[in-house]
Amino acid sequence: MNFPVSIKGVCFLEGAVLLLKNDRAEWELPGGRLESSAEGAEEALQREFWEEAGLVVNVVSIVDSWLFEVLPDKYVFIVTYLVEPQPELPIKISGEHTNYLLADPEKLPLNLPQGYVRSVKKAIELRQAIVGRSDG
Repeated sequence: MNFPVSIKGVCFLEGAVLLLKNDRAEWELPGGRLESSAEGAEEALQREFWEEAGLVVNVVSIVDSWLFEVLPDKYVFIVTYLVEPQPELPIKISGEHTNYLLADPEKLPLNLPQGYVRSVKKAIELRQAIVGRSDG
């Protein structure tokens, strides 16, 4: 079976994680699909952050991946990355989403799919490991 691939980013702004509300009234991480066979995952993620939130990001590292059942019998393979905003700009969401939320990573919304929750937790651990390495 083949599944579409969606590249998503965990972005922390002032300690909060950026979430976007989709047309299914669920929160999700910013990101989307590759637009061409020549576009790499990191390049696609940077493009999607700009299009969806008006943010320029640097991709730090891959965080997680999983198969997500978006609708009954409709699956998407999700790959998440940790990203850092460079520089922080005001968030300007596109017409693809209805709202944005800067969520406390310890109090994520109930209508955030569990794969995204897991990615946020893994991204927190990764950030702590990176900071720990740079402090030594």
